[in-house]
Amino acid sequence: MLKRSVVAALCAIGAFSGVVGLSGCASAGSRKAQTDFVQFVTQLSGDYDNRAQVASQPDLGAVQVSILPAYAPALGKQVFYLHETVAGDARRLVSQRLVAVEIGDHGQIKQRDWVFTDAPRWRTAREQPDLFKSLILDDVKETPPRKLLFDGDELTLQIAAGQDGSALRLRRLVR
Repeated sequence: MLKRSVVAALCAIGAFSGVVGLSGCASAGSRKAQTDFVQFVTQLSGDYDNRAQVASQPDLGAVQVSILPAYAPALGKQVFYLHETVAGDARRLVSQRLVAVEIGDHGQIKQRDWVFTDAPRWRTAREQPDLFKSLILDDVKETPPRKLLFDGDELTLQIAAGQDGSALRLRRLVR
């Protein structure tokens, strides 16, 4: 009885603090989903570009995407800032958005996306991530998510870009 209450207390603490790796709280399938989620969240931050994709699809514009963790508790526990620029010209901003990810009820990774209502205000967020501390829900508007997933390895990130199923294939920049 005491052991069960200790496990329940640990689960409650883990849920409250955002810790997703407590093995005593879930089934083996759920633990695998949690492990996959932690790996996804850990690998996501970084700089990517689509130059390899542009080589085979010249009509596609070359972009660079920076993905950074963002402290935005109003949107979720695991929130990332996506800053997309024209490749080779960091001053030419293509898009910026916030993405929150979480584990769904059936172990899948759920994603929600937001764009900024006053985009120029957030233009320097990549260099000044403390800006997100002032974020309120009126600063963003939810949009259909651009599905993020790793394609085959931890260096290739795919972002579904359009209704037609087109996607950006981004390669992590190694520095």
